[in-house]
Amino acid sequence: MKKFLFTLSIAGLLAPTAAFAYGEGESIPYIGRAMHLLTNEVRTDVYAAIDACGEYCHEGKHCYKPSYKALYWSDNLFRAAQFHAAMSSSITPPDYGCMQHYSPCQLVDNFAKLFPEHCDGTPKCACKGGVAKCGDNGTGMSTRIDAFGTKALGENIVASYKVDPHTMFYALFNEDSRADEAQKCGFTMNNGHRVNILGGHILIGIGHVNMIAVQDFGHTSFTINEPISAGSHYVDKNDILHFKLHYEDNANAQKAALGIGKSCKRLSLTSGTKTRGVWATTDVKDLKECTPYYYETIAENGTITRFPTTGALLYNCDKSWTSQTDELIDQCISQISDADSDNNNGSDNNGSNNNYGSNNNNGSSNDGSTNDKIRADESDKLTDDSCSATVYRPASSSLWLFLSTIPLSYGLRRARVRQKANK
Repeated sequence: MKKFLFTLSIAGLLAPTAAFAYGEGESIPYIGRAMHLLTNEVRTDVYAAIDACGEYCHEGKHCYKPSYKALYWSDNLFRAAQFHAAMSSSITPPDYGCMQHYSPCQLVDNFAKLFPEHCDGTPKCACKGGVAKCGDNGTGMSTRIDAFGTKALGENIVASYKVDPHTMFYALFNEDSRADEAQKCGFTMNNGHRVNILGGHILIGIGHVNMIAVQDFGHTSFTINEPISAGSHYVDKNDILHFKLHYEDNANAQKAALGIGKSCKRLSLTSGTKTRGVWATTDVKDLKECTPYYYETIAENGTITRFPTTGALLYNCDKSWTSQTDELIDQCISQISDADSDNNNGSDNNGSNNNYGSNNNNGSSNDGSTNDKIRADESDKLTDDSCSATVYRPASSSLWLFLSTIPLSYGLRRARVRQKANK
């Protein structure tokens, strides 16, 4: 199956909005929820993720801490990211859209207030004059995100023919930094997406439209008290379905549960610790479309946390959340026994399910065929907040393209990798 990946990153206080309680909202795309979970998963056990990345993470583990605090969802950052994904995907020089951090036009003054109720983010209503051209440096990233009530600390953009969160996330995290000097730490043109994902941020918002996903990162001075920072489901490269939550709190999580349809499932601690860890199961079978589910944890002090706060997430559905819970068993955590609460057959703590998206850096894909080695060329750095990408399409069945950027100084890299496509 043909797979195309193109990624873009940039490293720019936010007050999260409260239109919905934490984890709620029909407008949040499934891709965004799952990539949020995957982001916090790699931040939980950084060294395991770097090990799975292999030689592509050329800077090495010493450049990072073993673990980083969770990133919490920001509705402001989500709206900013969703707007840019909508704008980017609506412009079609090639079929994946316009990949750049700058808007491809000067945006109208009130674009943030218009989106999405009165403007869908396309040039006809969001651009002055109603037109846009890919490659033009219009409204800058910081100005765009600021308009939604935030100040940006970073942004990643990825496009893929294979539109699933696992593929799209690991295109960002496992980018190839072998062109950099060995053991070189810090943000470079070749590791910028990974550095953003493992950065000292607090908030994240992720938008998704068609083939494009946008991650926006930020900070806040507010105290966020959400022990379940993220929860979702995804299918990994081996076609294994995972249901996972990320927990972080001063009080140990004693057990965790998944309420899905008319059943309750125990979750096991698969990475991290009981104060910062990922709880998961793969023991979920034969699901129908739009099956509702939710997560619960109970801490050592007796505090029960539910995610989403109300309503339910949805499996394989056009929307990712519903307020309806009639199909669900309430308070599943009370039905999970204390014995062996972090051990079940769904555990993937040993990495046997390739949960960290290994790049198979020995040069062979999962089907045993030989991969093309990466061929990359770099342009000179571009300055004054200018950023553009030259995209090409080889005859091969797989294509990854990367563009990494740093504040106020940008560089372009084009790379091609042949790799087994997820089904």
